[in-house]
Amino acid sequence: MKRFKVILFLTILFIFGCKPDIRYQIIIPSEATGTEKLAAKEIRRYIYLTTDELIPIVQIDTPSQVINSIIISTKDQILLDNLDILPHSEYRNLKEQDFVMQSFTDGNMKGLFIIGGGPPGVLYGAYQLAEEMGIRFYLDGDIVPDIKQPLAIQDLNDRSGPLFELRGILPFHDFPEGPDWWNLDDYKAIIGQLPRMKMNFIGFHTYPENYLYPSGSYQAEPLVWIGPEQDVQADGTVTSAYPVLHFNTGDNTWGYNPMKTSDYHCGASSLFESDYFGADYMMNTSQWPRTPEENIRIFNDMGVLLKDAFSFARKLDVKTCIGTESPLTIPDYLMSRMNEDPTIKHGNIVKFLYKGIFQRIIKTHPLDYFWLWTPEGWTWSEVTREEVLNTEKDLLWALEAAEEDSVPFSLATCGWVLGPPGDRTKYDQILPVEIPFSCINREVGFSSVEPSFADLTDRSGWAIPWLEDDPALVSPQLWAGRMRKDASDALQYNCDGLMGIHWRTKILGPNISALAQAAWRQSGWSDVPADSSSRDMPVTDFYLDWAESKFGTEIPDKIARIFIHLDGGPLYDRVKNPERQANLYRTSDWQGGPGGIIITRQSWDTVQQNFAFIDSLLALKPMISGTGNLERFDYWLNTFLFAKESAHFGCIMGLIDSMVFRMKDEVRELQIKEFMELNIIPLRIQAARVWEEMMFYLLQTVSTTGDLGTIANLEQHNLGLLQVLNKYDSLVIAGSGRPLPPEAEISMKYSGPLRIIVPTRRNLLEAGENLNLKVILLCREPVNEAYFSWRYLGDKKFTRLPLIHLNRSVYKVVLSPGMIGGRDFEYYIEAESVSGEKTYFPVTAPGINQTIVVMSDFLE
Repeated sequence: MKRFKVILFLTILFIFGCKPDIRYQIIIPSEATGTEKLAAKEIRRYIYLTTDELIPIVQIDTPSQVINSIIISTKDQILLDNLDILPHSEYRNLKEQDFVMQSFTDGNMKGLFIIGGGPPGVLYGAYQLAEEMGIRFYLDGDIVPDIKQPLAIQDLNDRSGPLFELRGILPFHDFPEGPDWWNLDDYKAIIGQLPRMKMNFIGFHTYPENYLYPSGSYQAEPLVWIGPEQDVQADGTVTSAYPVLHFNTGDNTWGYNPMKTSDYHCGASSLFESDYFGADYMMNTSQWPRTPEENIRIFNDMGVLLKDAFSFARKLDVKTCIGTESPLTIPDYLMSRMNEDPTIKHGNIVKFLYKGIFQRIIKTHPLDYFWLWTPEGWTWSEVTREEVLNTEKDLLWALEAAEEDSVPFSLATCGWVLGPPGDRTKYDQILPVEIPFSCINREVGFSSVEPSFADLTDRSGWAIPWLEDDPALVSPQLWAGRMRKDASDALQYNCDGLMGIHWRTKILGPNISALAQAAWRQSGWSDVPADSSSRDMPVTDFYLDWAESKFGTEIPDKIARIFIHLDGGPLYDRVKNPERQANLYRTSDWQGGPGGIIITRQSWDTVQQNFAFIDSLLALKPMISGTGNLERFDYWLNTFLFAKESAHFGCIMGLIDSMVFRMKDEVRELQIKEFMELNIIPLRIQAARVWEEMMFYLLQTVSTTGDLGTIANLEQHNLGLLQVLNKYDSLVIAGSGRPLPPEAEISMKYSGPLRIIVPTRRNLLEAGENLNLKVILLCREPVNEAYFSWRYLGDKKFTRLPLIHLNRSVYKVVLSPGMIGGRDFEYYIEAESVSGEKTYFPVTAPGINQTIVVMSDFLE
């Protein structure tokens, strides 16, 4: 395997760095745009992280020195004409998102051009250079190599452009594992990572009102407000609202029973600062259905969040999209109000309300696309001609409303299918070609990209594969090969958009990375025929690179082989092979909600063979070196151990199932007590111990807001609604004639090592913005002291601040704009328990710290 080299393509700093007459610099145009400045600051950040060198940024159009320089510019800047080093033909025809990285030589010294066709192109070029240095990018943050290597020279001649105009993500609102628990910093952290992965789209679906709630699974969500334009103020705030929610621990939705977080087990309660937990805009409200004033506040707070988040996205050339389902569902509260007061509505009620929706968006926040989702039932249900026509009418009314109001965003369609059964492209014949069509893959991603995309007539098509499926939402899922296959199919079907639907972030690292890469390059693997019995494309090259960047250069091939074996799964066929299977054993499925642990009658001796690879992985750990590499290795090891114990728990409960049925059929009434004591109660105690073991491993992996949502799932859905542990407790108590012994209870205490968890990690701040950090100190004993240390990049001295305690094990840190001063900085956190156990965040600190680039004009 090749070793990662830190590459600057300007000169050999290792050789010349000791010479005082050699200057190294980053050059940008004197009239540099905000994006060109950001690209320069980002390159400087990653050079600093990998070399400890802080290179100056110079704004000038006629530099006297270009050797030993990285020159960053969009193609039309006068700086490039003045230098006249590269022929115009090398860059003048670059498209907006294209970039060129070209090194040049003068004797034994070099320089490097990064030229973008437009603002996004120059930023993508900067991040590509960072990848050449060994940096890797994911939704949850960056991977920085553990070892700061001497800088090596390497010629570079790279011209790149995307295969798809739009590339990005569809974080799906409904569960706590996903964006339902995102606050503003989460939105901006995720959006800030998209350009690093050369992605430029983020979209959200909004569930409408469900008249069956709470017996139904969901309720109206607050991303899209439905109402009359007269209820929208000049600033976009609304004066009327209907009941809405995003997931919180106090409400019953999607099969999660309401529960106080203080009742969570195994120390998980300490991760939450309040019993009623959710996104900030859902906090401090009463339980469903809430007061009208509370619902109005939720919508208005959500609007403020979207304004800030989507304005930030626009600065990074990330397109934004929200929408709801078609035909439009009119909330019951609104319908009753309009029936009582006929002055509210006039003419076509649906078109009238679409105008209200659109005007509220215009006054509240930026937006690039508003998509209308066709009915979910079209995936599997019989569909009448009337239903198809009603949806068609609704789409046309929305279009009329948009055209009459000259909305500054485009309409699009989406759905669980591309169009109605029988003719998936029916609406292609009706709607203007300017409206993009999109859909998620069927069968929660086990089916391939919709082939009918190829039949669209001169229209944008956005394919949306599943980065993960929600039935197995508490299980690890490895689908890198499937992402490649879906990207390849989408390209063949002439799609110009490629997005991935998901909930979680960190655990999907391989899947998201594979999708992002396949949106730019498919050479080397797309021409390799996929196994006809597989759903996936080859991933050997992918996992070799992934393992080296994650775990170091010692044994990436050995680790990669394990992940290659686990990735993907057999070809799914709804008729011939209807079971959704994967090479990595699936431990959960949809059971009244997402991620229900599978209770199986198979023996544990049989099932545990699916996890034999863990022993092989564990045997490699002594060969891993580097603090960051070891932490990343332990993350995946503990992830797989959690999955193994989940399966173990399912086998024990399956055995209890068998025992209970056997008891009912075979055991005489007088022998029931003895049967309980000898058979069922010992298994019930064992199940509690295995649950604790399972949670121990999970708590070693918790790193993000979505991981906190996984805990909510296990507590409120699995232990709550499904009663996976205690469903027979009343039967056991009645049959044994006594309460369950104390050892049958799950422990409330955490038993693992001290961990510092920062669930939201910003890499970018806007000028004038606070750094707001939530810090969780997970510890089995009291923490003696904890500090936040920070300094400007290049400074020697850190400033130390105490963490501010909120509640339980949750703390916060705030750096004001006045403290930050518009300058880039780095920080780390250290904590020590009363017994002297000590740890850092990031674990590589203080050698390699968390860095923040501020999007300001301050370039020193």
